[in-house]
Amino acid sequence: MAMSPAGNRVHTFRFERPVETRNAVGEVVQSSWVKIARRRGSCEQSSYGETTERNQTVGQSVFSIVVPYVDGLDGTCRVVWESDRGRVLYPTSVVARDRDEHAIEATEKTA
Repeated sequence: MAMSPAGNRVHTFRFERPVETRNAVGEVVQSSWVKIARRRGSCEQSSYGETTERNQTVGQSVFSIVVPYVDGLDGTCRVVWESDRGRVLYPTSVVARDRDEHAIEATEKTA
């Protein structure tokens, strides 16, 4: 599959993996995030919807992101959209295209 043109890669993304530790009673807890890569890529909003949760309207945006291949990227990671105020997106789908690039579907909830 052909890679997306470099001219379309105008956004900067940081990919982070959760770091897990054990608390005082031995339970596994997520304590922080560690950067695994930083890439430039393309991004398009593919949908937006609103729901009501606990008497509040919550918006959910879905984005399609294409970046050069990121080793170790999977659904447990998060995407920090550095070139858009550090917005945090959570992948719902991560597809490697022949180890050339990743196609990612990611969501962002806003209150």
